[in-house]
Amino acid sequence: MIARFPSQKKRRPNRPVTRWPGLCLLLAALATARVAHAQEYNETILEPQALRLQVTGAYGGVLAEGDYSTDSVIGQNGATGTYEQIFLGPVFGLDAAGSIYHPNLLSFTLDGEISPGYAIEKTRSSTYNSDSGTGFTILGNYDARFTFLGEKPYRATLYITQSYTDQDLDEFTQTQVDTFTYGGTLGYQSGPVPFTLGAAEQWQNTYGGPYQITSRQESLSFDARNTRVSGESTLDYLYNEY
Repeated sequence: MIARFPSQKKRRPNRPVTRWPGLCLLLAALATARVAHAQEYNETILEPQALRLQVTGAYGGVLAEGDYSTDSVIGQNGATGTYEQIFLGPVFGLDAAGSIYHPNLLSFTLDGEISPGYAIEKTRSSTYNSDSGTGFTILGNYDARFTFLGEKPYRATLYITQSYTDQDLDEFTQTQVDTFTYGGTLGYQSGPVPFTLGAAEQWQNTYGGPYQITSRQESLSFDARNTRVSGESTLDYLYNEY
């Protein structure tokens, strides 16, 4: 008697489905493109917000400064003069950028430091009346800029700057120069003749020695240009009044 047993088939190991590799790659590419498009869309569309502010640096401290100098004028019967200056106050520094409502409406950058404080200044001379003054003052080294409608061809800018630096007149004489400037530009940067109109005013005070110098400058500028395939034409105008 012969016993027969059913034949046992060899089982194949489980493998992933690879019948439609082209279709799988196409679906993966479409999904990746859809995600990338959604990310790009989310990055370019910004919702209105009352204030956006990104601070990259901030610091604070105390500023104390003093200066004493004396000077004599040769050939003026021994005329002499002295200058004394003391300043004390806090100092605040900030580096930041942001926008108001929307970057396309108003964007700004802030860079520098400001120091409000109390100052004492005295000037004495043997040839003219002495002068002295005390009170609240503001020193600073900063630059603030604002751009209105930055994505439009008729955008406008406004800037405010102040610098307080030391200036060496010679090997023995040093003065302090405080410069405050504000101004803006307006124009139309499209069409056959783009143009820019600018206006600014600058105040500068020079301290040190027996003399104090105050100057004021107003300026008006105009720039227009026409660019062609064969060349370019420009018109520049600058007016200064001291």
